[in-house]
Amino acid sequence: SIIAILLSIGIVSIKRIDEYKAKKKFEFTATMLLKDLRYAKGQAASSNDIHILFNKNGYDIYSVINCKSKYLKRVNFDKEIYIDSKESTIPTNGKITFTNAGTVKPYGCSITVKDKKNSATIAIKPVIFSISYKKDK
Repeated sequence: SIIAILLSIGIVSIKRIDEYKAKKKFEFTATMLLKDLRYAKGQAASSNDIHILFNKNGYDIYSVINCKSKYLKRVNFDKEIYIDSKESTIPTNGKITFTNAGTVKPYGCSITVKDKKNSATIAIKPVIFSISYKKDK
């Protein structure tokens, strides 16, 4: 019976460690997305328009110079993490553009990133041109 108790404690501990690791991985992903959006905004202000193309499993950051795309970064999320298209207000083509004139297209939107237990929404507000991050859970 002592072995059964120790085994139960071990199983519960392993499950909690896995949940903790998944939560930290999710938080890291959401934070990196926020940093990448800020990076794109800064790059656009100092050079050409910067485009971010979202798909369910990640995003690409690129600029277009003389009709040629120049990829700056490609991010693929872990298989458990995804962009929630129902809660996000990204256009159906998945594209957000930061312009060198200091605007964002579409005029304002939000990106909701999720996994099984966590959710985070990143709002892009063009009026004050800020990028904010809110944890939902």
